[in-house]
Amino acid sequence: MTVPVRLRLAPGARIATLQFAASITGQGSAPAVGKAPTFRPARGLPAPDLAVMDGQTLLLGWLRPLPARHGRRIRVGTLTFRLPGGAARGDRYEVAVSEPSGTSLAGNEVALAGSLLHVSAGGLAR
Repeated sequence: MTVPVRLRLAPGARIATLQFAASITGQGSAPAVGKAPTFRPARGLPAPDLAVMDGQTLLLGWLRPLPARHGRRIRVGTLTFRLPGGAARGDRYEVAVSEPSGTSLAGNEVALAGSLLHVSAGGLAR
């Protein structure tokens, strides 16, 4: 499965550095995903300077200024993961982008919030 990762900025905000954690967690009786997701940056963005797998979590960080992007919505890249072979139709999984942080070009912290998406074997959960 692939899940897009997007950043939505406040009006006038510009981000220079970015860090976040991404994880996939089985809900209820769904079998666990065996490893952390992988990440592919969006066209025009560099690969992260830091990419660390910690169990089922992927930690990503861009420590040098990111290329300037116009607009408030920025596609950062795509998370890819494989549901376990034992997943049954309807098993639910939580895709979490958590602990986001970033700085402006001036070095000031930019307020960011993570998000959750629920997917299920056989399609998106409703």
